[in-house]
Amino acid sequence: MRLNIKNLTKRYKDKVAVDDLSVSLQSGVYGLLGPNGAGKTTLMRMICDLSRPDEGGIFYNGQPIRKLGEEYRKVLGYLPQNFGYYPSFTVRRYMEYLASLKGLNPNFSKRKIDELLETVGLAEYSQEKISSLSGGMRQRLGIAQSMLNEPDILILDEPTVGLDPSERVRFRNLISTFSQDKITILSTHIVSDVSYIADEILLVQQGKLRYQGNVQQITSGVRNKVWEALVENQQADVAKEQFVISNIHHTTRGTVMRIISDSCPFPGAKVVEPTLEDAYLYYTGEESGEQL
Repeated sequence: MRLNIKNLTKRYKDKVAVDDLSVSLQSGVYGLLGPNGAGKTTLMRMICDLSRPDEGGIFYNGQPIRKLGEEYRKVLGYLPQNFGYYPSFTVRRYMEYLASLKGLNPNFSKRKIDELLETVGLAEYSQEKISSLSGGMRQRLGIAQSMLNEPDILILDEPTVGLDPSERVRFRNLISTFSQDKITILSTHIVSDVSYIADEILLVQQGKLRYQGNVQQITSGVRNKVWEALVENQQADVAKEQFVISNIHHTTRGTVMRIISDSCPFPGAKVVEPTLEDAYLYYTGEESGEQL
């Protein structure tokens, strides 16, 4: 099983959303990382054949997905960032409705719905209206519907946005469970969501593929570039203007800063082991904005 993306380009008026992007994917979990506006959603919509590229193409097992048409969609599962649902539908009715739209055999779909609702922890809520579910429960329903047709390719666009930490952990575990023997692409700008489950990271910025590799490969590229320093508060304000900062911790002794820099930012700063978030910030040049 292989998905090849070749020289893909998509423009919207004067903006290039995806810029000559090429990548080859096989079975595994791919974390598609990038800032908001990096082109992640546009790329995923083209992979799902919901949007056509201006240049380049997408090939599944050597065949253009445009030519495969319905045969390609049969092997595809998709959870968009904001998936649509009818609030008055019950959980089971919604799953039955989507199974019908996918053309699934009724006997198969009944067994599959029971299995999926049990797996995502919604079996006891099967007769509840979707409007009464929490955000986390609706996201679990979203991933369940994406798995109805037992897809070979699973596309998940920002699936954990708005979830609390416990729901995010649960959702990551579900993705790991569902992703065996599949090409799974998980798009997010939340680095921790992919650091534990992704086999490879695809780092996208301004529509271009900036970096591809596993977590160890990417973090090794910023070794000896991540520093920790205890500075005075006034120095901290200056550092924010000069460096990429991955973390700030205010203490009674001063401000502890985690700084990403090619050279030592302050006298006495110590090199620390880089994380995936550090690498992400180094390659994108963004600040995390997180404070503890």
